[in-house]
Amino acid sequence: MTRDTLREATLRERTPVLVADDNPVNQKVAVRMLEKLGYQADVAANGVEALEALSRKEYSAVLMDVQMPRMDGYEATAKIRDREGASRRTPVIAMTANAMNGERERALRAGMDDYLSKPVKANDLDAILERWAPAPGEANVSGDVRNDAPPDTPLLDRSALDGLRELSGPGEPDILAELVGLFLEDAPPRLQTLREALAEGDARRVKEISHALKGSSSNMGAARMAEICAQLEDVGATGDLNKTSDLLDRLEKEFAKARSALEGEVS
Repeated sequence: MTRDTLREATLRERTPVLVADDNPVNQKVAVRMLEKLGYQADVAANGVEALEALSRKEYSAVLMDVQMPRMDGYEATAKIRDREGASRRTPVIAMTANAMNGERERALRAGMDDYLSKPVKANDLDAILERWAPAPGEANVSGDVRNDAPPDTPLLDRSALDGLRELSGPGEPDILAELVGLFLEDAPPRLQTLREALAEGDARRVKEISHALKGSSSNMGAARMAEICAQLEDVGATGDLNKTSDLLDRLEKEFAKARSALEGEVS
C-alpha cells in the first residue's frame, strides 16, 4: 500500500489539525495545504479560541502562530501544557513569519514541539506532521525540518505563486484567484490600521499589525511588501517610531504594485 493510499484509507481515523492564526489569508493557505496532504482542519483566530477548541475536541496537532490578538501563541501553549498535565501531550508547532535567530529555541522553551517559518512549504508541513502526528500505522519521520528563508528582492516570488496554484486539484477552481481576492480585501484595512497606530505612537500595535501583514504578504509571494513589513515589525519591537512614515509610504506603494501584479496573475 502506498503512502498516499494509506492516507486516504486512514483519513477518517485521523484526528484533525487545529490551525491557530488571526490572518484569513494564512488560515486559508494552511487549511488548503492540510487538505491536500490528507488532513482535516479547524481554525482558531487567536489563542483564546484555540484553547476553547481544544477543550471541546481532540486534535492530532496544533499549528500555532506566535503573535495573535487577545492571547499569543506562547501564552496559549503554556496554558495548553498546564491543562494537559502528564497524561497527554498535543503536539504544538510554532508557525511564524519571524525568522530571527533564536526564535525556534524560544518556541521550544515555551512548550512548543517544533517550528515552521512562513511562508510554509507543503513539503516541510508534510514532514513535520509525519513526525508529530502520523496517521495510524505510519512511522514517525526523523530529521530536522528545512525552513527556507523568505525571498527579499522580487516584486512577486514566482515559486510561492506556483506553490499556491498547486493546491488546486484537477477540475477544481483556481485557488490562487480566491487567495488573491482575500489578500486584496484584507490588506487595505490593515494598512489603514497600521497608519493609525503609527500616528498614535502605539509601538505594540505597529509590531502586531506588521507581523500579520508580513505573513500574508509572504504567503502571497509579495516579497517586497514582506521585507518592508519585517522592518516595521523590528521598529515596533524597539519602540522607536520616529522614522516609520517613510517605511509606511514605501509599503503602501509596494502594495499598489503587488495588487496590479497579482490581479494580472489571475485575470
